[in-house]
Amino acid sequence: MQKFALILAIAVAMTSPAMAQHLAVGSGQFEREEAAGATAERQRVFYHRPEAWTPAGRIVVVMHGVNRDADRYRDQWRALADQYGFLLIVPEFSQTKFPGDDWYNFGGMVDEKGEPRNRLQWSFDVVDRAFADVRRLSGAERRGYSLYGHSAGAQFAHRFLLFAASPAVEMVVAANAGWYTLPVADEAFPYGLKGSPATEADVRAFLARPLVLQLGEADTDSE
Repeated sequence: MQKFALILAIAVAMTSPAMAQHLAVGSGQFEREEAAGATAERQRVFYHRPEAWTPAGRIVVVMHGVNRDADRYRDQWRALADQYGFLLIVPEFSQTKFPGDDWYNFGGMVDEKGEPRNRLQWSFDVVDRAFADVRRLSGAERRGYSLYGHSAGAQFAHRFLLFAASPAVEMVVAANAGWYTLPVADEAFPYGLKGSPATEADVRAFLARPLVLQLGEADTDSE
């Protein structure tokens, strides 16, 4: 009977790799199935779990920049995660699965020609789905997370808050975005909301939620 149970456990682990994983203390990564994107490849998620973090603790999701280097962002944020005791999550939006500005900076809302994509294809929703996997794998009790994005990740982050309207995100920090989608109706998307799916109610909800914009003090090149 014990031998049968062991064989069954091994079979489950082999057929359900995501279910067999857990987020151990320290730094690591896991892969997850993700339907959004230009390919069917699995998405990598890099993480750092401080020893002091508990399931009731905070979770911070960091969006990398245009180089798509999620592992480097995880490593750069590791000391902060240890200092403040939060679970650090950095999902990778690779160039092969999420190519170009349309799949990443614009959250998959439009294709390479600027034509609208079906709402179910948006890559904005990848963050909430990855967060759900993280909660399952880590045993996290907290139902919300903070989102930080830098450069191209900042473009993703502020548009995520406006268009995805995720109830799970507690606050958003957008650092050094190259440019923004402004909440104005008379400017065409992606610089404004004209032609986008955003409604007046969406804008009111967006303006009522915590958003911090960061700019480096030496980021003064007007070109």
